[in-house]
Amino acid sequence: MTRIAGRTLTLSALLAASALFNGCDSESTVDAGPGDASLPDAGFDAGPPLRDAGPPPPPTEAFPDQCTPGEAPDDACFRSRRDPGSDEVALATELANRFMAEHAPATLPWDWSQAVLVHGLLELYRVTEDPALADYAAAWLESHITAGYPLQWSDHCPPALAAMALQRREASAEYAQVVQAVLDYYLVAPRTDAGGIGHLGFLGRTNPSQWLDSLMMIGVPLARWGEQSNDPQWIDEASAQAQIFTDTMQEASGFYVHAYAWVGASQDENVYWARANGWVLFALHEILRVHRVRGSSAPELEAATAQLSAAVIAAQDPDSGLWWQVVNRPGETFLETSAAALFAQGLARGVRYGHRDRSAIAAVDAAIVGIRSRIRRDDMGRPVVTGISGPTMVGGFDYYASIPVEEDVPFGVGTVILALVEASGLDALP
Repeated sequence: MTRIAGRTLTLSALLAASALFNGCDSESTVDAGPGDASLPDAGFDAGPPLRDAGPPPPPTEAFPDQCTPGEAPDDACFRSRRDPGSDEVALATELANRFMAEHAPATLPWDWSQAVLVHGLLELYRVTEDPALADYAAAWLESHITAGYPLQWSDHCPPALAAMALQRREASAEYAQVVQAVLDYYLVAPRTDAGGIGHLGFLGRTNPSQWLDSLMMIGVPLARWGEQSNDPQWIDEASAQAQIFTDTMQEASGFYVHAYAWVGASQDENVYWARANGWVLFALHEILRVHRVRGSSAPELEAATAQLSAAVIAAQDPDSGLWWQVVNRPGETFLETSAAALFAQGLARGVRYGHRDRSAIAAVDAAIVGIRSRIRRDDMGRPVVTGISGPTMVGGFDYYASIPVEEDVPFGVGTVILALVEASGLDALP
């Protein structure tokens, strides 16, 4: 039997689920048409997709993003603690509008990069309430619901974030089914010997390996769904995965190595890829946020996040406000935009929910200045994000240093929008 953070799956159930994906290739899809199950029955019950366990416990600690003592922020409070009239939100809106004008939603694949972009649009929507942002996200998600979508590894899971946000805007059985499909996948995805979710999923089921990216791609959706549905089991799952990743991948420096149990290209010692650590800082602060607004805590994760945050702030380039591609090797690679955006977003969220003190705001402000320096204007005067390292596998120093630098990449635009939203109004917090 296999134990997964509080539930036990029989071997027969795991084998049945795994068999569903034998022989699958990158074109295999989930048939999410009306009346069809998101995944065939694998012998477990993940619970109804919209279960509500009653009112959550109130927050036990005050934090800057809180508007009413003892209450978690609602949408109006979220908006009021950002600044819809700020330069940051104005720039985020320009970036969103340009990307939406250039890329029809139905042309965007179902993948992590596009899902991060759409997540950024929906977080911006929470501040501006511009229906064009939510309509674009809905058009993207619905095009894949109609056509079917792949669900084979962690990078196929972050579209659940869009489904959750849109479900809050307008209840839909199809959106709920997307979330349920991701929850079902999580329960049967291959695990490493430490219990961490295998990033490559059924594509790498022979030798599962943990990649830091998974904490964003599936850890954040689990935590957010636990919060939205008031089902603590999913918050526990996200926290358990974060703890496993911390126990096996965080080093004395405070940074995390990119992969654990990886059997491919070797990882050099003392080499920490910036964006991977950005995913972790983002995810850990999001998981801790969910705990805080629900009146719970995760002390070991808080300690790990504090250690990583200190390492990140110390590694920030003092001249540009950015971070190097190999974050602990200044001057040996290149300064990279998406990692800076993730670090800025994570630190800002940490300040907002009381896990980082106000001294971290200086690092966020410097990062935003650096990110702005990476935004060029096109022939029509519209902003374009540059300096984004492309999609990256696991490797050593020379490999990370060789990744091509691109612009207008969906995840790069998305992470910058997320950083700008979270940085807006930060200096004015009580």
